[in-house]
Amino acid sequence: DQVCMVQAPQSFASVKLDDDILDVTNGMCFNVMNVIRNRCGGVTSCGTNAIWHINGKDFSRLDDASVTSEYFDSRTKIEDTASTHINFCKGLRSVYVQEKISTGIAKLNADYLCAMQRWAEGAVQLFWLQMFVDRTGPLVVFTCFAGIFMGTIY
Repeated sequence: DQVCMVQAPQSFASVKLDDDILDVTNGMCFNVMNVIRNRCGGVTSCGTNAIWHINGKDFSRLDDASVTSEYFDSRTKIEDTASTHINFCKGLRSVYVQEKISTGIAKLNADYLCAMQRWAEGAVQLFWLQMFVDRTGPLVVFTCFAGIFMGTIY
């Protein structure tokens, strides 16, 4: 399998784990979820500490379509996650390395809550884009089965 992206845990200089009430460091995501997602190569990019493998031959700005072609999917507010999904649909995988590789600057308090709202809105945008614009096969099939399952329960 080809790897499109490597994700490492987020680390912020100004955030002490004991004082991280809002989970700014995304401890649940990085310490639990990404370890599980790594087993199937399905770790999504979280922006900070994501390293992308981009082939310069496949993605160059030298041709006439350079204005319209883009590597990162900017149609949603969470372009990093959307770009990871596009690469998964192309058969590429991702890897999670549970090692601190860099330290960033954290959004705190109200700024962090605004970021959480942006992530939630972006997730809804991504769902509808992949369902009705891109018509991503596995997601459409899953949604149909989930709808049938929910219909039989009710």
